[in-house]
Amino acid sequence: MSDQDIYEALHQAQRLFIGRTAETVHGDTVIKATLKTLSGMQLGILLIEAKAGQTPLPRDPE
Repeated sequence: MSDQDIYEALHQAQRLFIGRTAETVHGDTVIKATLKTLSGMQLGILLIEAKAGQTPLPRDPE
């Protein structure tokens, strides 16, 4: 997978959880942690590419 493919896959995974709530507090905690982790991973790809001197990937407004 290219960096772009990975970035897009992370975004697709993130979209599965955006705006969702769980039936339990534990489930909500997992959803929030998942969104935060996926966002961090996307940011990591952007930062690595910027540091390597590559053109950063476009960031989605979501």
